[in-house]
Amino acid sequence: MSDAHFSMEAEIAAEVTKMKAAFTPRALMVQRVAEIMFDAWGEKPSANKVYEHIRQGSISDINNDLKQFWDGLRRRKAGGREVEGIPSNLSAESGELIKSMWVTALLHATKTFDAEKLSLKQVAEDLTAQVEQLQQALQERELTVDRQKRENSDLLQQVKEQATAIVEYEDSLNTINEDVRLLKADKVALQQQATVQENSHNEAIRKLVDTHAMELESLRRDLKHFQLEKDRAATRRDQIQAEAIESRKLLDQTISALHETIASERNAHIRIKNAWDAQQKSLDDQIQRLSRDLNKARQVFNNYNQLTAQPNYLAYKIKYD
Repeated sequence: MSDAHFSMEAEIAAEVTKMKAAFTPRALMVQRVAEIMFDAWGEKPSANKVYEHIRQGSISDINNDLKQFWDGLRRRKAGGREVEGIPSNLSAESGELIKSMWVTALLHATKTFDAEKLSLKQVAEDLTAQVEQLQQALQERELTVDRQKRENSDLLQQVKEQATAIVEYEDSLNTINEDVRLLKADKVALQQQATVQENSHNEAIRKLVDTHAMELESLRRDLKHFQLEKDRAATRRDQIQAEAIESRKLLDQTISALHETIASERNAHIRIKNAWDAQQKSLDDQIQRLSRDLNKARQVFNNYNQLTAQPNYLAYKIKYD
């Protein structure tokens, strides 16, 4: 961006500041900014550029204000009675020659100004392209910086986490070292206790061995006594077996005698039963015979009663008696 452009921007900014301080209407502010850009610096004012300076109204409103500016500029150029830019005293006192010379000089200056304006416009476009490139590079640089910031933030977070992990590891290591120290102390104490227990255990084993030896000797004496008692018991068993055999013989004889007595008693019982059965049968026959005789006597008695009950029985009896 050229120094001329910066100067124009500075002039417009100063003018706009004064107009805003004086509460100048928007339309007049647009007219003034357009005059500075076009008349003083030869740059065509646009609605967007004017808006960037005054920051009032809409683009449509500024376009309407610029239309009035262009209409007024065309009216001034089309009047024909006065040459634009010529001093009023020269315009009143000079003739057509002065006016013609002034117009020729003005045209030449205008052509020179237009050529310089085109050159400056090209420079401005080049500078604009460079500015855009720089802005693009700046944006990329900002993105890179932001990415680096994020990466640095992530890296810082990782460093913090690692530092925390290191502190926790050191705490764990200290705890482990303390546990190892306590374990070593416990190991020494256990070794001492094991030595004491081993000595006590060995003494207890020695006493137990002595006690077992005495008990073994006592068991040996008891075994000898048991063997003697066993021999005595065997002798007594032989005697008991001999007595048992003799008792068995006597028992068998007694059982045999009892069997003979039972057989004799059974035979006598059979004989008595047979005699009883015969006597019972004889009595039954006599009872049956007496029953038949009794029945016959009852029949005769009944017949007699029936006969005597008839009316002519007495006459018949007398007649035949």
